[in-house]
Amino acid sequence: MNISLQNVDKVSAVLTVQIEKADYQEKVEKSLKTLRQRVNMPGFRKGMVPMALIKKQYGISVLVEEVDKLMQEKVGEYIRENNVNMLGTPLPKENNVNFEADENFEFSFDIALAPEFNVELSNNDTVDYYDINVTDEMVDQQVKMYTQRTAKYDKVEEYQETIDTMKGKRVALVTGAAMGIGLACAEAIAKAGYMTVLVDIKEPSEQARKLVEEGFGAVAYRCDVSDTLAVKEMIEWVVGKYGRLDAAHNNAGIQTPQRPMAEITDEEFDRTVAVDLKGVWNCMCYEIIQMLKQGSGAIVNTSSQGGVTGFPGQAAYIACKHAIIGLTRTAAIDYAAKGIRINAVCPGVIRTPMAEDLIHRNPELETELVRDIPAGRLGKPEEIANAVLWLCSPQASFVDGHALLVDGAFSIH
Repeated sequence: MNISLQNVDKVSAVLTVQIEKADYQEKVEKSLKTLRQRVNMPGFRKGMVPMALIKKQYGISVLVEEVDKLMQEKVGEYIRENNVNMLGTPLPKENNVNFEADENFEFSFDIALAPEFNVELSNNDTVDYYDINVTDEMVDQQVKMYTQRTAKYDKVEEYQETIDTMKGKRVALVTGAAMGIGLACAEAIAKAGYMTVLVDIKEPSEQARKLVEEGFGAVAYRCDVSDTLAVKEMIEWVVGKYGRLDAAHNNAGIQTPQRPMAEITDEEFDRTVAVDLKGVWNCMCYEIIQMLKQGSGAIVNTSSQGGVTGFPGQAAYIACKHAIIGLTRTAAIDYAAKGIRINAVCPGVIRTPMAEDLIHRNPELETELVRDIPAGRLGKPEEIANAVLWLCSPQASFVDGHALLVDGAFSIH
């Protein structure tokens, strides 16, 4: 690792950190081995998941975490050992880092330096001290001046400095929120007035930032929903920060390669089940625990039109989507009397990145699909978002355990 500091002027500098593979490799390998011992993955005993699968599923997130920890540690040491008289904290510059393709990384930070100056005092110099008594009248007068210039002032008896201004607002969580149906649903829910947590395996920061810039409540969170512990920590983080969880849309999912069932590998099947089914199970478990505490909540799980029918070449995916409907209906019965509504949305073929991938692999598929859809077109992510938003709303207060088809009449024709 190489760290260098280049002065821009007397009060600012650029700190550059260069990290090579040898700097982090041992820590990454150790973290992956530790993770392997505690990961629960369908088809494998605990601690016996192949390391290749662990690396494929968690490798990038572990790499990012270890590089970040290493960088923070070494930058702190550099600043202390070189007596860098810094104001505030280092501010990261725009770094074009590709954790998936690169092995060596470079990060740059803007540093504010404390200016150096000398004050020479002699025994003949004097320093004046002032005693200032602040009266209630002075405070009232200052408040009056501020309110005249800015806004309305309401006197309160008590001020809580630690209060979170977002607490008290309805809070929602959407997984698989980086693109497609999940992003459309997150946007619709945020625009409906919810503080919305956008969740994906790669933190959807830009998507959340865009909503915030438009004036809506949104925050990004990185989570692999197939990791039970990670999901537990996610729900705890949401409740710790915002005080509650009113609605959850469990949407994260992956697609298996399109080929006949017997040609799907064990690894592909296990990974699909881990995300598409176990991921929903994990999220529901901890969402329900919180909603039981607060006495209310709405959960919507993403199934598919494939959850009520079949689809060639997608045996693992379709099996999960059927299971989600069964899970939804059973959980709805379990918790209906507890104030928690649990439904599923079953999208048809929606023009999302996942659908585009299927069509790319089979160019004739779109023509075939449209031919079989009575509505004569593919669906839009916004149309699923409207259905999910309704299922989460009080307008659907007596809708529970339902699998809502939004597929242009495909499933019934």
